[in-house]
Amino acid sequence: MPRRILVYGVTGSGKSTAAGRIAERTGLPLTLVDDLTWLPGWVAVDPGVQRETFTAIAAGDRWVLDTAYGSWLDAVLPRAELVVGLDYPRWLSLSRLVRRSLVRVVDRRLVCGGNVETLRQLVRRDSIVVWHFGSFRRKRERMRAWAADPGGREVILFTRPRDLARWIAGLEPQPDQGPRAVAVVRRGAEVLVIKRHHRGRDYAVLPGGSVKPGESFESAAVRELWEESTLRARVERQLYAGTHDGREARYFLMTDVEGAPELSGPELEADAPDNGFELVWATAGDLEGLGLQPEHLRQDLPKLLGC
Repeated sequence: MPRRILVYGVTGSGKSTAAGRIAERTGLPLTLVDDLTWLPGWVAVDPGVQRETFTAIAAGDRWVLDTAYGSWLDAVLPRAELVVGLDYPRWLSLSRLVRRSLVRVVDRRLVCGGNVETLRQLVRRDSIVVWHFGSFRRKRERMRAWAADPGGREVILFTRPRDLARWIAGLEPQPDQGPRAVAVVRRGAEVLVIKRHHRGRDYAVLPGGSVKPGESFESAAVRELWEESTLRARVERQLYAGTHDGREARYFLMTDVEGAPELSGPELEADAPDNGFELVWATAGDLEGLGLQPEHLRQDLPKLLGC
């Protein structure tokens, strides 16, 4: 398994999401480039400082980067053991970019080092949409040239999100993965679980995933629940602390749940006959038959559900 992975693609192709999922599966440390290249007020970090920062990161033994700017690409590319190229059609990356920007304008989430996107920025001549059109061909040709170079590093090009999702789902988890935050969503005497069918094995898990660097367990539980099921909620309290596949795991009871569960995100993209995901409401009596993992939950959850 490569220890240093660069995710590269055109603007709007979903590089950060892909890099996050790769890091989650492999346990490799994740660096989101935009968080280190912008200051509050949309002030760009000095180019010299950027080069120093990413030269130091690239010198490390293990990492995942969600992109590389042209001004310091030469400091990162020679160190990458694998380049994951998102070579998607223009219509796909552009539609993702516009949709993402509009959502950020509406919900005013903090991005890129603590900044907020505005509608005014979106329609300016130097907007990210205009940048997409100006950089699309250059980035695509760069990826394809890397892939065609027989003497270069390993490059995998993906032209469809579903193929990327299946490749990520097939990555073997590493024993040194970080901690895991899990959301317990209760509906009366039922709890929300994800039924899994993977490599001939049937089992179930609760919604959850890796805690990102600098992220709290509580924030990770809220985020993972939303990414996997579209449900909005907040943490009421911590229920359990233990391990899952050798990783520290904390389980949180969620409250103020909004919406109806609907499979989403990478789980939806990766859903296939040999790698299935299904959101279901399970009673205490269902947990054993579902093969809920880890096994201690089959005894702990019935107590929570009043059984």
